[in-house]
Amino acid sequence: SINAMKCVRKHLSRLKGGGLAKMAAPADVHALVLSDVLGDELSAIASGPTVADATTFSDAIKVFTDKQLWDKLPVAVQNHLQQGEQGAVSETAKAGDDIFKHAAYTLIGSNAISVQAIMHSADTLNYQRHLYSDQLDGEAKEVAKDLLQYAHALLTKGMDKPLAVLAGGETTVTMQGKGLGGRNQEMALAFAIAAEKKPLAADWVFLSAGTDGRDGPTDAAGGIVDAQSITRMHDAGIKTEQYLANNDAYHVLQKSKDLLITGATGTNVADLQILLIQPNTKLSQSGDHNV
Repeated sequence: SINAMKCVRKHLSRLKGGGLAKMAAPADVHALVLSDVLGDELSAIASGPTVADATTFSDAIKVFTDKQLWDKLPVAVQNHLQQGEQGAVSETAKAGDDIFKHAAYTLIGSNAISVQAIMHSADTLNYQRHLYSDQLDGEAKEVAKDLLQYAHALLTKGMDKPLAVLAGGETTVTMQGKGLGGRNQEMALAFAIAAEKKPLAADWVFLSAGTDGRDGPTDAAGGIVDAQSITRMHDAGIKTEQYLANNDAYHVLQKSKDLLITGATGTNVADLQILLIQPNTKLSQSGDHNV
């Protein structure tokens, strides 16, 4: 898990797990924190260089022994962790340590802040907005199906103005194929496939993107699909279900011109999802989505 990875990182780094605050003491330290962690837990953001760490060397060792990976570690790593467990190497900084009397922080950016910003934009543009989740996680293609179901439920209530269904978080992809893509591209493709099987009774466009501008090992931030995307995919001879099963969303969205290309944004506050639904006005459009 990501928490297990962070535990290990804190015990192999001089800076993480409060290490930066320890090295700077007794100087004052004020951290400007940009969070890509859902819930903005400070000890998890960048593995907490200026905040206390609740984990131990023993916890870090257990990460490897529980998975039968200890013997695969370099000897230098084994020695360091064992020396830490025995007290020969200093533990990470703990709560109550005097060094934290001189440490402060300001959260300057996060996924939650970004979600609030797009909610405000939706209000400004006169959309009837609905927050689907600000803690979005789970398997990307399953989340796409759940989001579509949520949209269907909203439409049964009727709409007196355009809808904006918004979300933020970070999903995952269980790799079963050898294709190219990322969690946001996979979610966009899965949403388009699901919407073909169970169409929305309105025009729609759906964006799923990483705020850093990079989704998986690709040059795309994610995907932006619409009600005509599946038609473009079929016209290109693409068997969408096979590509999705091969985790190859990139090449599908590339051929249908539904990749979202932003370039590097210089920030990273996880992912955002925006579903716009509007009955009589065409939101969808064919063409490259370059920002």
